[in-house]
Amino acid sequence: MEELYKAYLNDVGNVGSRYATANAFYLAVVSALLSVLALAEANKPLSELRLEILITVAVFAILVCWIWRKTIEFFGKLFLAKFEVLREMEQQMAFPIFSRERAILEKQKIEWLTENERRVPVMFTWFFVTIAILGVGAKAAG
Repeated sequence: MEELYKAYLNDVGNVGSRYATANAFYLAVVSALLSVLALAEANKPLSELRLEILITVAVFAILVCWIWRKTIEFFGKLFLAKFEVLREMEQQMAFPIFSRERAILEKQKIEWLTENERRVPVMFTWFFVTIAILGVGAKAAG
Protein backbone atom coordinates (compact mmCIF):
# COMPACT_ATOMS: atom_id res chain seq x y z
CA MET A 1 0.00 0.00 0.00
CA GLU A 2 2.82 2.40 0.82
CA GLU A 3 4.39 1.95 -2.64
CA LEU A 4 1.07 2.64 -4.30
CA TYR A 5 0.62 5.71 -2.09
CA LYS A 6 4.09 7.00 -3.06
CA ALA A 7 3.42 6.41 -6.75
CA TYR A 8 0.08 8.19 -6.53
CA LEU A 9 1.64 11.08 -4.63
CA ASN A 10 4.29 11.35 -7.36
CA ASP A 11 1.48 11.48 -9.93
CA VAL A 12 -0.08 14.41 -8.06
CA GLY A 13 3.27 16.20 -8.39
CA ASN A 14 3.29 15.51 -12.14
CA VAL A 15 -0.23 16.92 -12.45
CA GLY A 16 0.96 20.01 -10.59
CA SER A 17 3.78 20.46 -13.11
CA ARG A 18 1.36 20.11 -16.03
CA TYR A 19 -0.94 22.66 -14.37
CA ALA A 20 1.89 25.18 -14.00
CA THR A 21 2.94 24.62 -17.62
CA ALA A 22 -0.63 25.10 -18.87
CA ASN A 23 -1.03 28.37 -16.95
CA ALA A 24 2.31 29.64 -18.27
CA PHE A 25 1.24 28.76 -21.82
CA TYR A 26 -2.08 30.62 -21.60
CA LEU A 27 -0.46 33.64 -19.98
CA ALA A 28 2.15 33.72 -22.77
CA VAL A 29 -0.55 33.55 -25.47
CA VAL A 30 -2.59 36.34 -23.87
CA SER A 31 0.57 38.44 -23.42
CA ALA A 32 1.45 37.91 -27.08
CA LEU A 33 -2.03 39.04 -28.10
CA LEU A 34 -1.65 42.16 -25.97
CA SER A 35 1.66 42.78 -27.72
CA VAL A 36 -0.01 42.42 -31.12
CA LEU A 37 -2.50 45.11 -30.15
CA ALA A 38 0.23 47.33 -28.77
CA LEU A 39 2.53 46.97 -31.77
CA ALA A 40 0.00 46.66 -34.60
CA GLU A 41 -0.73 50.34 -34.72
CA ALA A 42 1.75 51.88 -32.29
CA ASN A 43 1.28 55.51 -31.32
CA LYS A 44 -2.14 55.79 -32.95
CA PRO A 45 -5.31 56.72 -31.09
CA LEU A 46 -7.92 53.99 -30.65
CA SER A 47 -10.10 55.53 -33.36
CA GLU A 48 -7.33 54.97 -35.93
CA LEU A 49 -6.71 51.31 -35.17
CA ARG A 50 -7.75 48.91 -37.90
CA LEU A 51 -11.03 47.59 -36.60
CA GLU A 52 -10.60 44.13 -38.13
CA ILE A 53 -7.27 43.65 -36.29
CA LEU A 54 -8.71 44.93 -33.02
CA ILE A 55 -11.81 42.72 -33.20
CA THR A 56 -9.92 39.64 -34.40
CA VAL A 57 -7.33 39.86 -31.63
CA ALA A 58 -9.95 40.63 -28.98
CA VAL A 59 -12.22 37.73 -29.99
CA PHE A 60 -9.30 35.30 -30.17
CA ALA A 61 -8.05 36.48 -26.77
CA ILE A 62 -11.51 36.08 -25.25
CA LEU A 63 -11.70 32.51 -26.57
CA VAL A 64 -8.23 31.73 -25.20
CA CYS A 65 -9.27 33.12 -21.81
CA TRP A 66 -12.40 30.97 -21.82
CA ILE A 67 -10.34 27.85 -22.57
CA TRP A 68 -7.82 28.91 -19.91
CA ARG A 69 -10.56 29.19 -17.29
CA LYS A 70 -11.98 25.80 -18.26
CA THR A 71 -8.47 24.33 -17.95
CA ILE A 72 -8.09 25.78 -14.44
CA GLU A 73 -11.49 24.36 -13.49
CA PHE A 74 -10.47 20.93 -14.81
CA PHE A 75 -7.23 20.93 -12.85
CA GLY A 76 -9.05 22.10 -9.72
CA LYS A 77 -11.43 19.13 -9.98
CA LEU A 78 -8.56 16.78 -10.79
CA PHE A 79 -6.61 17.94 -7.72
CA LEU A 80 -9.71 17.54 -5.58
CA ALA A 81 -10.22 13.97 -6.80
CA LYS A 82 -6.55 13.04 -6.39
CA PHE A 83 -6.36 14.37 -2.86
CA GLU A 84 -9.61 12.61 -1.97
CA VAL A 85 -8.07 9.33 -3.16
CA LEU A 86 -4.95 10.07 -1.09
CA ARG A 87 -7.13 10.74 1.97
CA GLU A 88 -8.88 7.41 1.43
CA MET A 89 -5.52 5.65 1.12
CA GLU A 90 -4.30 7.37 4.31
CA GLN A 91 -7.11 5.79 6.30
CA GLN A 92 -5.16 2.55 6.05
CA MET A 93 -1.87 4.18 7.06
CA ALA A 94 -0.31 5.50 10.27
CA PHE A 95 -1.12 9.22 9.95
CA PRO A 96 -3.65 10.95 7.65
CA ILE A 97 -1.40 13.80 6.46
CA PHE A 98 -3.65 15.25 3.78
CA SER A 99 -6.83 14.82 5.80
CA ARG A 100 -5.22 16.72 8.66
CA GLU A 101 -3.88 19.41 6.32
CA ARG A 102 -7.30 19.91 4.74
CA ALA A 103 -8.94 20.18 8.15
CA ILE A 104 -6.46 22.89 9.18
CA LEU A 105 -6.96 24.82 5.94
CA GLU A 106 -10.75 24.59 6.14
CA LYS A 107 -10.64 25.82 9.74
CA GLN A 108 -8.79 28.91 8.48
CA LYS A 109 -11.49 29.37 5.82
CA ILE A 110 -8.97 29.97 3.07
CA GLU A 111 -9.91 30.26 -0.56
CA TRP A 112 -8.37 27.52 -2.70
CA LEU A 113 -5.65 28.58 -5.13
CA THR A 114 -7.54 27.48 -8.22
CA GLU A 115 -10.50 29.62 -7.12
CA ASN A 116 -8.26 32.69 -7.18
CA GLU A 117 -6.50 31.69 -10.37
CA ARG A 118 -9.81 31.33 -12.22
CA ARG A 119 -10.27 35.09 -11.82
CA VAL A 120 -7.22 35.90 -13.97
CA PRO A 121 -8.65 34.78 -17.34
CA VAL A 122 -11.95 36.44 -16.42
CA MET A 123 -10.16 39.75 -15.82
CA PHE A 124 -8.32 39.42 -19.14
CA THR A 125 -11.61 38.60 -20.85
CA TRP A 126 -13.19 41.80 -19.54
CA PHE A 127 -10.10 43.75 -20.58
CA PHE A 128 -10.36 42.48 -24.17
CA VAL A 129 -14.14 43.01 -24.25
CA THR A 130 -13.59 46.60 -23.09
CA ILE A 131 -10.88 47.18 -25.70
CA ALA A 132 -13.17 45.83 -28.45
CA ILE A 133 -16.12 47.98 -27.32
CA LEU A 134 -13.95 51.08 -27.06
CA GLY A 135 -12.46 50.39 -30.48
CA VAL A 136 -15.84 49.98 -32.12
CA GLY A 137 -17.13 53.08 -30.32
CA ALA A 138 -14.08 55.12 -31.36
CA LYS A 139 -14.48 54.00 -34.97
CA ALA A 140 -18.17 54.89 -34.95
CA ALA A 141 -17.47 58.31 -33.43
CA GLY A 142 -14.42 59.02 -35.58
